[in-house]
Amino acid sequence: MKYYITLIVISISLCCASEQNYPHTPIEKALYKLGESLVETCSICVRQLRKEAFTILNEEFPPGKIIGGHDVFFQKSIAHAQSIILSGSDIRKKGKTDADVYYELPLVIFRFHTADNHIAGITPADFTDAKTTGQLKSLPYRKGFSATVIAIPFRYGDGKTFSYSPKENIVTVHCRVLVAGSRE
Repeated sequence: MKYYITLIVISISLCCASEQNYPHTPIEKALYKLGESLVETCSICVRQLRKEAFTILNEEFPPGKIIGGHDVFFQKSIAHAQSIILSGSDIRKKGKTDADVYYELPLVIFRFHTADNHIAGITPADFTDAKTTGQLKSLPYRKGFSATVIAIPFRYGDGKTFSYSPKENIVTVHCRVLVAGSRE
C-alpha cells in the first residue's frame, strides 16, 4: 500500500513540476487569459476571460508607467511599423486549457507615435520626438537595444493604454519612447 501511495505522490509531483502553462507574473496571467479566450467556445466565458485580462493589464500598464531602462532590452518589430518588443519575446509561449486545448499567448508590442505617423486618440504631447525617432530608425532589426518608454493614454483602446487584436493575437501598448540607444 505504501508503494502505491508513494508512486501516486511522485506522479503528482512530477506533473506539477513539469507544468509549462503556469503564469509567473500578472502580465503572463493576463496573456494566458487572452490566449484561452481565443479557443473558448462559450461566448460568455470569452467576455469574462478578456474582462479579467484587461483589468490586470490596466493595473500593469497605467498611463505614465515607465518601462525599460539600462537592463531592459527591446528590438524593433519587423511586422509592425513604429513598434518595439521586449528583446527575446518574439517567440510566443503556448498555453493549454483544462480540456487540453492548446493556444498561443498574445505578443505584446509597444507602439510609439510621431507627428508624421500616429492614430486617432493619441495627443501630440504623447508623440515620440524626432531625435529619438531618428535613433530608432537607425537601429538594426533583430538586435537588442536599451530603451525607456512611458505608457500613454489611448482613449479608443480596450484598456487605458492598450488595445487587443484577437485576429492578430497581439496586445499593443501605446507609448512614447523617451530614450533609445544601441546595446553596449
